[in-house]
Amino acid sequence: MKNIMRKLIPFMLVFALMLSCGALGMAESADDAAEAAVLLENIKGTYEPLFPIITRPEYDQLWLDPCTAVVGEEAAPQMAEMLKTACNGTICGQEAIDAFGDGSNGAQFDCLFINGVSAITFSGSTIEGADESGNQVFSHEYTYAGKLSLGGMMEGYLYETADENAGEFKYFYMMPDTPATTFHLEFRYGSNVDDLAKYNEGPYAYWLAAGFQVDADADTVKNVIELFCLENMDYSAHSEGSLAQLKDLGFEGKWIADMSPFGDAYAKGHVRSIDIAAGLHVTKASVCIAMRKLRENGYINMGSDNLISLTDKGYAIARKIYDRHRTLTKYLSQLGVPDEIARADACKIEHDLSDESFEAIRGQTRQ
Repeated sequence: MKNIMRKLIPFMLVFALMLSCGALGMAESADDAAEAAVLLENIKGTYEPLFPIITRPEYDQLWLDPCTAVVGEEAAPQMAEMLKTACNGTICGQEAIDAFGDGSNGAQFDCLFINGVSAITFSGSTIEGADESGNQVFSHEYTYAGKLSLGGMMEGYLYETADENAGEFKYFYMMPDTPATTFHLEFRYGSNVDDLAKYNEGPYAYWLAAGFQVDADADTVKNVIELFCLENMDYSAHSEGSLAQLKDLGFEGKWIADMSPFGDAYAKGHVRSIDIAAGLHVTKASVCIAMRKLRENGYINMGSDNLISLTDKGYAIARKIYDRHRTLTKYLSQLGVPDEIARADACKIEHDLSDESFEAIRGQTRQ
């Protein structure tokens, strides 16, 4: 049980800290420009579109393995195909809006490169693109322009060129992904900042480019497929929310919770910043800020592989928060509050409630 808890409650601990330090709504820090410069250094190389590569038939088994670990052998083929399809779209902008509307009934993301670009090379502050024949489409120097949120779903770094003829390559909007952390890149480029910040409106609707290094090896292919599958299936949970997610997708079968085939880190309950961002529905950048505070205060360990684990000090606090959350949720549910509202309100109450009041409530739930 303690091992499962160490896997679940990092999300609770991070959420508590993010609320207490205001990280969810934190403005740009003085370090943002430096972080943006480091990002460009960390992604040097030439990239091609990710999904046409990793959805090749030769990699089918690499999709099935992680899906089987979460939804079971029978449901895995359908889940794998659904995941492949979700980001293999070929339309964006108005055509995608006409097809998907606001996305409430489902949508397919176009993750290709657009505007005649087949390969993009990042060389520090210089970014250039080439067409399928290798002819140069654009080449510009870029400087950091600020943080930008994509529809409130994720946050990244905006870069701008001073070249007047840049057209649809005036801005590059980079998410904080690198080959070393998530094995791929996610980004947008275009001519209008406001449009780049909208995910289901305007000329870039339902488009988010995903880049993969042209010289990536077989291990990187395997890693990026596993990451995409496990991330989008919310593998970490054993929680009501995750089970509900699978139910909504039509997969109500048993969880196969042994993640050991994907490395000791998963089996031991380590998580990554990207997992926490997905689990809490906050931006990766906000999680990174909170992670730094947690690490500085001795609540977590973070290895060179970016895997996060709780220290004993962090575990004790997280266990307390998790216990409060469960007790308060149960108490509100007993009062007749709908389960979803009870869970949401418990999150708001658990951080400020005194120990005396909490113990009184706990007593009521045990009667």
